[in-house]
Amino acid sequence: MWSVVYSRANGYGRLDLTDRTTGRRYRMYRSNDSCCDQITWISAHTLVFVDDYEVKTLDPVTRRVTRIAGFSNFVISPNGRWVAGWASCGGHCAETVEVVPLAGGACKAVRHQADQDDSYPFFSRDSSRITVDRQHFDTKRGQPTGLPYDVTVAVSALQPVPAC
Repeated sequence: MWSVVYSRANGYGRLDLTDRTTGRRYRMYRSNDSCCDQITWISAHTLVFVDDYEVKTLDPVTRRVTRIAGFSNFVISPNGRWVAGWASCGGHCAETVEVVPLAGGACKAVRHQADQDDSYPFFSRDSSRITVDRQHFDTKRGQPTGLPYDVTVAVSALQPVPAC
């Protein structure tokens, strides 16, 4: 029902949406930060994107923008229920993958030790499990080391954390 166009002008990034039934165009979102990345439709009326380490949803009908989590990168589960992501710190800190319901709710984390770095999550086809790339993290040198390996956990087994 909607199409989206990203543009950047005068230092601002913006999302303009067009109602495909009427052809009318609306400026739905504008930001002077790092807008907008990973722009993804999850349903006919829900757009998800990243703006400056914030995953947000936009409902074109209500023009409502909602913050989902503080991730720089994200993936959506195949059933459209979950958003998994992490806040990249450029390899200078151990990163944690967290999962939050798209509709809002408690944030949960893939637990790991301080010397482990997790990133690049993906969900199983039935959305019941999440797999992350895990690497050893050298806490003294402040960088990941060694080859990454996959760690898979059930979404139902993830541990609640205060906030994403």
